[in-house]
Amino acid sequence: PCAKRILSTLAKGAFRRPVSDADIAGAMSFYAEGRKAGSFDDGIQKGVMTILSSPRFLFRAHTPPAGVKPGETYRIQDLDLASRLAFFLWGGPPDEQLIDIAAAGRLKDKAVLEAQVRRMLRDPRNRTMVRGFTERWLNVDGLDIVNTDVLLYPDFTADLIPAFKEELFQFVGSVFEADRNVNELM
Repeated sequence: PCAKRILSTLAKGAFRRPVSDADIAGAMSFYAEGRKAGSFDDGIQKGVMTILSSPRFLFRAHTPPAGVKPGETYRIQDLDLASRLAFFLWGGPPDEQLIDIAAAGRLKDKAVLEAQVRRMLRDPRNRTMVRGFTERWLNVDGLDIVNTDVLLYPDFTADLIPAFKEELFQFVGSVFEADRNVNELM
């Protein structure tokens, strides 16, 4: 029972959705093999390896609803939306709260969706999106190769570059976190 609880908890996070006994049957089978050949920890290790090598962990894919014709617009399932939101805003999987709300079918509710997006924007994991957006938009990595004219800027030293980058990240992040007008970025 303990192994099942451990592997079910891990699988829920890894697969980005609630899991059934059928979802973890393979992991439990590998757990049993590892447990028989070694210890409880050996079994858990084999179960974890099974989950982490599963296509449900490695790929974020969604299946269109039955009857949808190619090119036809349709609403994605709440769990797929939760995963997309999390990877966009956090650069990683959804947390348990978002998974539970999506599994209950509540992300369809505009107020719930908006509240979750605002919560995610306030979360420190949002820094991943802010950094990625800022780096691409402003070519922040280009600061490392700028040849600064020391006659015009005699106080410039190379150790200022990380501070310049961090200032950009902090500014862009403050616009997102405070839900200010995107025109401020211009």
